Amino acid sequence: MGSPKRQRPGLRRETALPSRMAEGRPREAPLSPASAVMFAAMNAELRDVEVQQDANARRLQTAETQARAAEEAARAAEQQAQAARERRAELSTQLEEERAARATAEADLARERAHAAEMEEQLAAGRGG
Repeated sequence: MGSPKRQRPGLRRETALPSRMAEGRPREAPLSPASAVMFAAMNAELRDVEVQQDANARRLQTAETQARAAEEAARAAEQQAQAARERRAELSTQLEEERAARATAEADLARERAHAAEMEEQLAAGRGG
C-alpha cells in the first residue's frame, strides 16, 4: 500500500486562495511605468484633497467655536446693558426722590422763615404799641 499522506490522482488538495481571487477579482497585471506614475500622481492628488478637506473642517470648527464665543459675548454684553439700564432707572428714581425731598425741605424752610417773619412783626408791633 501507499503512504497515507499520498492523495488519489482525482483529488486536489485545498489551498488558501489570494484574497482577490477569493473575492472573485481577476488577477491584476503589473502597471506600466506610465500608469504607475499616473497612479502615484492620482494618489498624491487624493492626499492633497484629503489634507485640504481636513484643513477646511478645522477652519469650520474654529469658525463655529468663534461664533459660539461671539454669541456668548453678545449675551454677556446684553446682560451688562440691561443691568446698566436698571441701575440708571434706579439712580434716576433715587435722584427724583432726592430732588423731591430737597424741594420739600426748601418749602418747609420757606414756611419757617415766613412764620419767623410774622413773629418778628408781631414782636415789633407789641413793642411799638
